[in-house]
Amino acid sequence: MTLLPVLSFLGFCLAFQLATGWAIEAMPLLAASTLITALYLAVLAGPLLAVAAKIFFGAGLLFFAGAVVIMVLRQRKIPDVFTRLLTPGFVLFLVVILAAWFRMHGQVFLEWDDFSHWGLAIKDIVLNGALPASDSLVTFKDYPPGSTLFQYFMGVPVGYCEGNALFFHSLLLFSAAVAFTAGFSWRKALAASAAFMLPCLFISVFGFSFRTVMVDSLIGFFAGAALAGYFLSKDSLAAAALRVTPVLFVLPLFKPVGTLLAFAVAVAITADIVHQARVGGTATGIAGRSRFARFALLIPVLLLLAPAISTKSWSRHVKALHLAETFNTRIPASSVFDSFSGRATVRDKTTIAAFTVAMFKKNMGRPGLPPLVWALLLLWIATSLFYHSVPAERSQIKSSQTVMTVCFFAYSFGLLLLYLNSFGEYEGTRLASFGRYMGLFMLAWGASLAGFVARWLRGAEGRDIRPVHVAAIAALVLAVWAFIPLKNKHLAVRESVARIVAQAKIVLKSGDRVYLIWQNTDGYEYYISRYELFPFNSALAPFSVGRKYKAGDAWTQDLAVRDWVTMLSKNDYLLVGRADAAFWERYSRLFVGKPLACGSGLFRIRGAGGSVNLECSSKRSGV
Repeated sequence: MTLLPVLSFLGFCLAFQLATGWAIEAMPLLAASTLITALYLAVLAGPLLAVAAKIFFGAGLLFFAGAVVIMVLRQRKIPDVFTRLLTPGFVLFLVVILAAWFRMHGQVFLEWDDFSHWGLAIKDIVLNGALPASDSLVTFKDYPPGSTLFQYFMGVPVGYCEGNALFFHSLLLFSAAVAFTAGFSWRKALAASAAFMLPCLFISVFGFSFRTVMVDSLIGFFAGAALAGYFLSKDSLAAAALRVTPVLFVLPLFKPVGTLLAFAVAVAITADIVHQARVGGTATGIAGRSRFARFALLIPVLLLLAPAISTKSWSRHVKALHLAETFNTRIPASSVFDSFSGRATVRDKTTIAAFTVAMFKKNMGRPGLPPLVWALLLLWIATSLFYHSVPAERSQIKSSQTVMTVCFFAYSFGLLLLYLNSFGEYEGTRLASFGRYMGLFMLAWGASLAGFVARWLRGAEGRDIRPVHVAAIAALVLAVWAFIPLKNKHLAVRESVARIVAQAKIVLKSGDRVYLIWQNTDGYEYYISRYELFPFNSALAPFSVGRKYKAGDAWTQDLAVRDWVTMLSKNDYLLVGRADAAFWERYSRLFVGKPLACGSGLFRIRGAGGSVNLECSSKRSGV
């Protein structure tokens, strides 16, 4: 059943190819982006998501069956059909997604962010058939739903499963990767595999993984693939640019940072369009200089409008639903000037100093290199490609990499402003997730360069391409390694928490609210238990209470008994996942009987206001 949604997705790929005649390798990225766009429009139109997803799913299966029928009816043209469809890149795409399904369909989430948001958001939308409601467990309800909409479409016939979610997420990544193989013949099949695997390898190089549903890698990969697909296209310039438009529309729907990368791609393509217009558009497939010059003005407008429309429409949707804003991105100019002037606060100075050091010294990715070193390395690769390219291609490398370099500094400065103004004091001064945020942009930059490498591979002949054979095999081995299940230290924690929650859910009834305690932990177990408790409600609240355990303990809140009682009174049950002597010393008087004998487990909250009693509802010996 899991492969049924894959057939529906492939149906759209085949339908788009047969309708347009464009390269089949470009169709998965186009199909994924178009499906997300269509489902997003259904969300904006009202409660039409469930109906739209089922219609599109059925249409995909019909497209797949129709494509097969068309190929059978055109028996005399079967060789031509197979030449257009069964290219080395697309065949590799099919093989890889089949291998990914075998490897991933039984895996589970282990990453922190999968439990705290991304996995929970997928679970919510697949099981409920709608975007998270106001009382949903999903914390960041203002986050755009791009990836979750695709997950919902793919989950129509199979429901929710963590292994499927990981597989569908990988399908999105591979849909972008196959775009790098456009135009390769079977004579260069090994070079095509290198073109496919190189950007996939960048996912691991810049610190990401196929074993998570976090969208950061999607944003970087889609942006790089959009730019690469444009420059690799053998179709007309207009066709190449139009194929990119849906990708630019969905980039902001993955995460707000996608807006910046979408505009970067749009500007890079616009620069090339302007150059083509100046030289007469001879390589564009559009006859006539004056006609092309007029038409060329419309393409950049379309490219720039796509991300602007999706960003603005989601912002209005969030405001209409009165959803809380996770990150305040509207930073007054006065605040920016103050942070870099004599009016800077101690926190401003600490954050700026830490950020400066991190840019030069904080290692990220594999192998660990500071962001500025990575930037210099990517510029060196771009320079090498520039001097090994024909003159007609050099302007594209120069313009696109100039745009990416400028955007790198703009992105870095914007990230610093977020640390100064949008993050909390703990996250801001410690540069929370710095490596992941910088890796996102580096992945987009590296993937854009991989497109030019792929174009060089496609045109290289003879001995020039022989070293690539070794690189292709090495990349293939590393890519296979990315799917091999590793013994993860978090797996035992996940299984332990799941057992505790499963026992508690036996007692819980629909509508019950649960307060969670994971004493002296960093929140990993807490977010796992919230995820496992779904659909039971567990509001965000301090999960480690009492005296702080050490200096810099950001997780434990020193709550007096009466303050904690006020929080507890809003819930029906208390689930103690982990407790220690310090916890029992301060709060044991709230528990009926002998709480130490009851141990960790579920406690019924009796009473209200300033007085509650906690009665043991289930028992479990120490965790």
